[in-house]
Amino acid sequence: MTGLDFFADLAVTGTVLGLDHTSTLAEVAAVFDIARTEISPRSLLSGSGLIEFGWNRRNEGDGWTVQWFGAQAHRLADLVEDGEVEPPLAARYGEFPARVHVDDLLAATARLGHPLRQVPDANEDCVAYWSPVSDMHVLAANLEGTDEQYPPGTVLKMLGPQPWWPWHRFAGRELEFAKHARRLMAMTPAERSAWLDAEDPVDEPPEVRRDWWGCLTNMLGRKADGHGLVVELHRRSAERGVCTVAEAAVAEIGQLARAYDKGVSTESTDDAVSRWLVHVPQGGDVRSDRVLRNQIHGVREGLPHLTDPGLADAVRPWLELRPALLAGGATSRLAAD
Repeated sequence: MTGLDFFADLAVTGTVLGLDHTSTLAEVAAVFDIARTEISPRSLLSGSGLIEFGWNRRNEGDGWTVQWFGAQAHRLADLVEDGEVEPPLAARYGEFPARVHVDDLLAATARLGHPLRQVPDANEDCVAYWSPVSDMHVLAANLEGTDEQYPPGTVLKMLGPQPWWPWHRFAGRELEFAKHARRLMAMTPAERSAWLDAEDPVDEPPEVRRDWWGCLTNMLGRKADGHGLVVELHRRSAERGVCTVAEAAVAEIGQLARAYDKGVSTESTDDAVSRWLVHVPQGGDVRSDRVLRNQIHGVREGLPHLTDPGLADAVRPWLELRPALLAGGATSRLAAD
């Protein structure tokens, strides 16, 4: 294995030696000798050279949760020259190159059957790619650039998770969706159902339809005073086959957990957790294990707001399974490699 294999594994699995955004600070510290920098009482940066994790917590005294993590590839030249690539990475992958070229990374992920997709980036000096499997975001020096330190195509960062943002597809249509949101807020449930029957883009490709619903739900979250209408839209999206029941349940749990954090009185997460338990997605390959690990992490947010202790007991085996999913942090090597 090589340093390029590390970046391909990170891009595809969304894990660093089995660690990711669902991991705890203790789990990360058990693998890497991390230096911690407390940016504020609610923000923490932990790094070990190439690998970096950004953490936050809602209140002082709460546990830390990962907001982003990944590889700061622009540091490679200095780390390799000084022999400071993290020992756990060197033990797994062997020698690391001083630079990784994005074309090599694109070829490696394509060989593994999980190619990256180019996405927009606000920085004109960079070109960006995204993994539909892991939601990892790759930033490389612009192929048109002339920076001597980072020649064109040099991978600079690989950070995540950065899920696909539906506004990429519907950029410039914010006012249209704001109008939709205001209309829905003024309707009765029956009127909303009729409006969705008329407006739901069922004839569009599934990814376009999914992004339309994502933009609509996002705008409602911005405009509505409470969380109820957003929860309703998540449920309706599952009923209409835009997403799975499990995906909608996890989104609902997140919405309710955020309401609790803001001090808003709301219903328990019992119903959403119950629906997730009935519709837990199957694992078994990189893509489905990634989905399942993400969803278990999302369901964990709802545990403090359960009223039925039996539901917490039912979720516990899934919480115990979570670290084992993608635990190797590596995709299977192809014969062609």
